[in-house]
Amino acid sequence: MHDTRNNLAHVLGFARSLLMDLDRFAESSSRYDPALDRHQILDKLVAETALLLLVANRIPENSGFQTDIRELSAILSPHARTARHLFLLAASPQAVGGIALAHIALTCLGKRDETFDAAVQAAFASPYIDSIDRPNFRQMEIRWLYSLYSNTIPDFSDLLPCSIINKPMHPIFMRREDAYAVTHAAMYLTDFGRSTFLPSIDRWKLCGFIDHSISWCLAYSDWDLLGEIVMVQRFLQSRDSIFSKTASSVLSDVFSRDWFMPGPNFVAETYNALPDNQKMGYAMVHGYHSTYVYGILCSLDLIRGEDTVEHDLDDVVPSDEQVVANSKLIKLAREARGVELMQELEQHRNTCIPRVSETCEVAAEAICQTLRASAYRRLELEPRH
Repeated sequence: MHDTRNNLAHVLGFARSLLMDLDRFAESSSRYDPALDRHQILDKLVAETALLLLVANRIPENSGFQTDIRELSAILSPHARTARHLFLLAASPQAVGGIALAHIALTCLGKRDETFDAAVQAAFASPYIDSIDRPNFRQMEIRWLYSLYSNTIPDFSDLLPCSIINKPMHPIFMRREDAYAVTHAAMYLTDFGRSTFLPSIDRWKLCGFIDHSISWCLAYSDWDLLGEIVMVQRFLQSRDSIFSKTASSVLSDVFSRDWFMPGPNFVAETYNALPDNQKMGYAMVHGYHSTYVYGILCSLDLIRGEDTVEHDLDDVVPSDEQVVANSKLIKLAREARGVELMQELEQHRNTCIPRVSETCEVAAEAICQTLRASAYRRLELEPRH
């Protein structure tokens, strides 16, 4: 637990550094992605900082983070509640999710603003709040936000049948965006672990998705998605598997190297080649979201403390070697490296490890799909007579 507290303290320090030099952050972000304007960059940062503080504030007070949270909330508030935000809430009530998150989180943290509260209430009450085609998990987000705002229990029953979280899932047949849809749905359905998943959600299937997705993320060193996947495992309040234990250990090791978590666009060679006085700026742009994700994960672990409820969801616990084998199978299948995948499947043909066996079955289907796609491609390229 000491390491977790120490890691979260570093994440909050990272957040403080960001908030104290927003101009530099916006300028650096625009340099790396000119398509984003200053307002887009800072609105996203402000909302995600508020979310980090919201979850961290749920840690028992004796953990010693309350002073940091109060100070960071005070720094954040003027950037979350501006005249521009008030205008946007009135002009585009359908954008309430992205605009109001920081205000609602700050309100939950005890920092109220009556003027902004009235604008948010008007946006939620507007008949045009749904004048947008929201993905399923974004609809969940709006209901979750309103439940925080109104101190009510959200109803997701009509959204669950169409949610990806209730569909067959395996990373061999998923995009990163699909995995993020699962993790975000889980966040809103459980209020970041404060409530349990509804009975209609297949916990066994979700546990399988978590383990396989951990293997996927480890194969590609995708620390941002890995952090969110491990969050879902925490929301399940399930017993740690070798997959989640490995993921937690790897994330802690990666974070403690330089006290930030590299994001998907972080390039180690570029970072290492920079002068020391430019490295943190690069890390903030290409690592702040992953670092915040890790901070929320640390918060969840500190909330659980030593009183974690354990559910025996796995009768067979695989060894570290099976985590490696599962990662290799998933990577080969996703990259359609057929010969190597066939060799790997042959090696594990009679395995009794559930997760590896499941991946072998899905990988075999992936081979069939790849061969079928290749046949269609040949038909497309052949001249027609």
